[in-house]
Formats: sequence, structure tokens, C-alpha cells
Amino acid sequence: MTKSVFVNDVGTELLFYIGMSVDTVVEAKIYYKKPDGTTGYWVGEPVVGTNEIKYVIQEGDLDQAGEYKLQPYVDFGSWKGRGSIVSLTVEDILF
Repeated sequence: MTKSVFVNDVGTELLFYIGMSVDTVVEAKIYYKKPDGTTGYWVGEPVVGTNEIKYVIQEGDLDQAGEYKLQPYVDFGSWKGRGSIVSLTVEDILF
């Protein structure tokens, strides 16, 4: 990722390479672990015609500065699995 990401950013698009066509994905999620240990997931979406799923950061998603761990998950109906864990550093803001 080349762009800096900051606390309370909204609209930043995260792309996750899956390694196979995502045209038939039934469900896509991005599991996260925030700097304070809070876990959960965001609902992703396949980027049709590619090998990627995406998630666009919403209000309240990046509410802490520090390192977020992210892991994509896809469900093709007949196969389900997770991708590699990646780190996203979220920088603090002045005010």
C-alpha cells in the first residue's frame, strides 16, 4: 500500500488478491484485528473480472492508531478459505 492511512479516514479502498477469479464468489469478508485486540469482520465484495476482493473503509472502521491485521475470506459455495494476513498501519491525527 503506497498511501498513508489515518485514524477516521473514510472512503479508502482496500484490495486483496485472492489468486483465482472471484466472479462466482458467494460471500467475501475481511477479518480484522485492531491495535487494541478487538476483532471482527467487514463485508467485502468481489471485483468482477479480477482475482481481487475489495472493501471501502466506512465511518468508524479506523478508530485507532496502530497496526491492524487483515485477512480476506471468500466463499465460493463449494470451497471456502482465507488468504494471507496483511498489516495496515493507521497513523494518528493531530486533532
